[in-house]
Amino acid sequence: MLKVGMIGGAVNSAVGMAHFDAIRLDGRFSIVAGAFSRNAEVNAETSVVYNLSSENVYDHWAVMLKERQGELDAVVILTPTPDHCEMVCEALALGFNVIVEKALCTSLSEVALIQAALEASEGKLLVTYNYSGYPMIRELRALLREGRLGDIQQIHIEMPQETFSRDRVKLQEWRQKDYEIPTVSLDLGVHVFHLLSFLSDGAEVKDRELGQYSIGNELGLIDNVFCRAELDNGALFNGWWGKTALGCRNGLRVRVFGSRGAADWLQQSPEELVLSYSDGRKEIIERGIDGDSLCNEGRYNRFKPGHPSGFIEAFANLYCDFYEVLQGAESNDFVPNFEQTARCMEFLTPTSIEK
Repeated sequence: MLKVGMIGGAVNSAVGMAHFDAIRLDGRFSIVAGAFSRNAEVNAETSVVYNLSSENVYDHWAVMLKERQGELDAVVILTPTPDHCEMVCEALALGFNVIVEKALCTSLSEVALIQAALEASEGKLLVTYNYSGYPMIRELRALLREGRLGDIQQIHIEMPQETFSRDRVKLQEWRQKDYEIPTVSLDLGVHVFHLLSFLSDGAEVKDRELGQYSIGNELGLIDNVFCRAELDNGALFNGWWGKTALGCRNGLRVRVFGSRGAADWLQQSPEELVLSYSDGRKEIIERGIDGDSLCNEGRYNRFKPGHPSGFIEAFANLYCDFYEVLQGAESNDFVPNFEQTARCMEFLTPTSIEK
């Protein structure tokens, strides 16, 4: 079992409990130390929930890194995105392996700083793009690699949410401003691009246009982004991510259209991948049904069919991949390398000619 220390991720954070549950789900990691919050009361409360004694809980993340140097197998950074760069660079400089919540950082200049720190370190850097942990997303990629849908012509990915349009939704302070990359893209766009890269096997973007708009929020933030791109494999990409779509709690949808077939996946129905073929047939692939499909592997079937796996399990699948990497696996097909993450940040950075 690998020992990890956590920075951020307190019980009142957006993703803390999700990571806490996913880290422990398959028994590969143990949280042995943490600096969860700058707030002493929240820090103490989190230590109780996470079952850590007071001597393993720190008031400041830098103190934990210094005192636990050489003792931890990885540091998990779950703080707000604008804090990532400093923490990631310091942890790498001290020789830690780093697992960091998306987005990696807020700008290309920070990407360069992190890249320099990574190249000077013996540590590894892993970013949690958790939606690629869903078995059906991995099943879809396997089908695309097999050529089941023929030549891929179009990929459409959308991720609409309703955060800015719902009454009485309180935004975290860091989400009340935009950065070089707008916050909506740091929250949602990184997932859209990663899924595009994941499903297209890292196809290069030849051309892309971003339309960024402020449609419905009092802060004047960019709240909707529409994207069109052409890939070097000939496929066209159409993307939309935004936070003013009432009724969409998390409307992540992935559609792929090929010369012989098409695929459709909704996060709200994560256990089903719907395929349509040129002869008019439709097929629904489900997790846990007999066969040699990727989604039937034991690692994706913690419980029998009819009892859906979901968001936490997708996170846990990714942590299983991280475990293999940290244990010395030469490669893991499901874990993006730094170059892919850097390309994501470049893709989402608007140019002067874009709205």
